[in-house]
Amino acid sequence: MIVKKIKADRSAMPGKTKRVTALIDYIDAPKNQKGEEKCVYTGARHCLCTTRAGQKAEMIALAQDAVASRDPIQHWVLSWREDEQPTVRQVEEAVSLFLCELGMPDHQALYALHADTDHCHLHLVVNRVHPATLKVIKPNRGFDLEAAHRAIARIEQMQGWGRELNGRYRVSLNGEVVRVSCPREPGLGTKARELEARTGEKSAERITLEVGAPILRRATDWTDLHQQLAAQGLWL
Repeated sequence: MIVKKIKADRSAMPGKTKRVTALIDYIDAPKNQKGEEKCVYTGARHCLCTTRAGQKAEMIALAQDAVASRDPIQHWVLSWREDEQPTVRQVEEAVSLFLCELGMPDHQALYALHADTDHCHLHLVVNRVHPATLKVIKPNRGFDLEAAHRAIARIEQMQGWGRELNGRYRVSLNGEVVRVSCPREPGLGTKARELEARTGEKSAERITLEVGAPILRRATDWTDLHQQLAAQGLWL
């Protein structure tokens, strides 16, 4: 399985009401832009209302209570392999495992299973505002992507899905989730590798090696070097 955290566009943050409305309307849409069937199942956690409109209103209201947080909503996508088709029971179990691993088992969550691509995938919208305390939590002390990958390992093991070759975690024989050591890449330091594993993004060190080093090798003089580096957003 693969997990991805969909980041909100901070430069064009639409406000909590519009953000929740847009997210839920998108994941619940029955068909995609090509007119193909998209959403095949929807669910919710810790909402009083049974209608989707009511559940959406509840999430908006609770998010509004977090006056100190500009955006307490998280959007995750869990994807299965092309030959894997989860049942409704497995989807519900996956949601439970995921929320528990992130430390949000009691938080509001709205989700929808999509089947309009080669890979069945689940959109999960979670409210970080606790419904009882109204506190906004930071899953795994801010390292939520690491917790998400641990959750994926648990789901794979519990439901028998194939593990990704580059998966960060696996479940040991004694039931513990353990980090899988990756071969060290030449020239890439430990801190850079840990940063990439935690964020899923390239480190400055990797960018320097991949982009800066070739420029250093082919530059003809200092002026040429600085110009080429500047064109890539780098400086020496």
